[in-house]
Amino acid sequence: MYCLLKITKSENKMHYFSKLTEYAIRALIVMAGEKYWRMQVKTICEIDPLPLHFTRKAMQILAQNKILKAYKGPTGGYKLNKKPEEIKLFDVIQIFEPSQTSNSCVIGEYHCAPKRPCSLRGLIEVTEKDFIRKLKNISIADLTYKTF
Repeated sequence: MYCLLKITKSENKMHYFSKLTEYAIRALIVMAGEKYWRMQVKTICEIDPLPLHFTRKAMQILAQNKILKAYKGPTGGYKLNKKPEEIKLFDVIQIFEPSQTSNSCVIGEYHCAPKRPCSLRGLIEVTEKDFIRKLKNISIADLTYKTF
């Protein structure tokens, strides 16, 4: 199990994913919502204002992991390798987010030992399991049509 939730003391915010993960998901949503056969990164970044450099990097990683198919050359670009309904949010996140051990403390004070976990460990584990289950059921197509 890995922690998808991190509480940052200085900002008092919960961070779920890295910016690169966010850019990858947003780019996939653009691609799923557009009817183009293949899209260039520049076009994606014009539709949804994403940073070109990092979006390009995210797209390369998605292609390496068979979520996208890459086309080279001046008319190249990317296309979805599967239907948007078949691309699950969890699978995309798993590509970009390194797994963390379950003994890292969510409140950042110490490492939770199995015999002496922090006071939030049990609640966080239940919440994470539910969150992961939901992510496995949400497709990129769902994100183009719904808000959660």
